Amino acid sequence: MTAVTPKTLPEGIYMFEQPFLRAPNESIKRQFRASQKQVERDMGALRTNARDLSKKTGTSAQDGIAALDTMITKVNGLTKKLEDIHESKTKSNLAVLRARVDHFDELENLDENELENWEEARLNRWLVDWSLRSGYGATAKAIAEDRGVQDLVDISLFEEIERIENALRSKSATEALAWCSDNKNALRKNKSTLEFELRLQEFIELARVKKEVEALTYWAKHLKPWEETHLDRMEQVTALLIMGPMTKCKRYQVYLLMGS
Repeated sequence: MTAVTPKTLPEGIYMFEQPFLRAPNESIKRQFRASQKQVERDMGALRTNARDLSKKTGTSAQDGIAALDTMITKVNGLTKKLEDIHESKTKSNLAVLRARVDHFDELENLDENELENWEEARLNRWLVDWSLRSGYGATAKAIAEDRGVQDLVDISLFEEIERIENALRSKSATEALAWCSDNKNALRKNKSTLEFELRLQEFIELARVKKEVEALTYWAKHLKPWEETHLDRMEQVTALLIMGPMTKCKRYQVYLLMGS
């Protein structure tokens, strides 16, 4: 039986399969950035403590030892945090990425019959993906388990999306904003205004229940950075604090209807 080589594979298959590796790779990159921020934040605090300790005069040996013990405890705490992140998230994503790379690498050494099996696995992946994108999560899980392709599909990713969507339906943008924070580089690269829209809606919800002080504090903290590009809309929603949630003015009603 003739072995399949890169030259005999269908044209464009490598390009077509690029998204196959993207999801776990992006998850690992996000976790690395989160871990890096955690290390930088905690190590910055430790450096500050060490610098302050070195400048103190007249510190007794006992107090110095106690301060060092506190710093060691904080280092151990940081180590534990990073270990937990690795065990709970990074380790599983690395396993998924390795399984997908191995699955993809098989293409270069398959005979024609084995290629048919590989293409059947790809069809199963597509069925799971279509089910997930169509909102049939239970069906997707059943297919993935029955066909043994759990590591080759993105069920956990769509479960996260569903959780965020459900939170938004319950008028909570917390989960979506956390997602924006984790993916801010990609959002910035694509010039997305998703975070602004979420922040704007949270302001509107505060205005709806007449929490003027909280709304103005929120505006200054979360909306002000956007005023250079979205000032007109920001001024309109700010007027809701004056017009009130029962306004009949259609210009402002449209914002109140957005979250109703």
